[in-house]
Amino acid sequence: LYHRSLFQGIRYPVGKLYEDLFIYHDILAQVDSISFTGKISYYYFDRQDSIMNKKYDIRNADLIEGLDLRIQKLREMKYDDLADQQLSFVFNETVKAFEKLDLAGDLEKSRLKEVKMICDRHFREMMSYSCFSTRQKAKIALFRAFPAIYLHFCKAGL
Repeated sequence: LYHRSLFQGIRYPVGKLYEDLFIYHDILAQVDSISFTGKISYYYFDRQDSIMNKKYDIRNADLIEGLDLRIQKLREMKYDDLADQQLSFVFNETVKAFEKLDLAGDLEKSRLKEVKMICDRHFREMMSYSCFSTRQKAKIALFRAFPAIYLHFCKAGL
């Protein structure tokens, strides 16, 4: 939950899913501290027709774009540890986009190229991230070079 005053001049982007990812860093830049509590005081209502329950489509790739922006802004603010923690999400969500989307449409092909470029842009960071195991780094390298082969092995359970 955010205090209303933090939103002076900050607006959620229009037409994007996962819109909080696109403003998180702007909010973070304004505060001196963040508090966490174990108290349950916020309840989420899960509607069947909500965006989160709809079939995966190309707009879900907004998540990857938002994560990319988050990493960039966190690095600018010198929060490298927080930025590094986002790397696994970028990789996993990129793979999910490739798994779930039908490549028949030009829009999907174009958007998947953009998503792949985001993942590729973070490749060196992923390879140097100490929390990734050698096996995880091998998966990332295989996906970067040969996404179709990577997905084939994933479907085969290897």
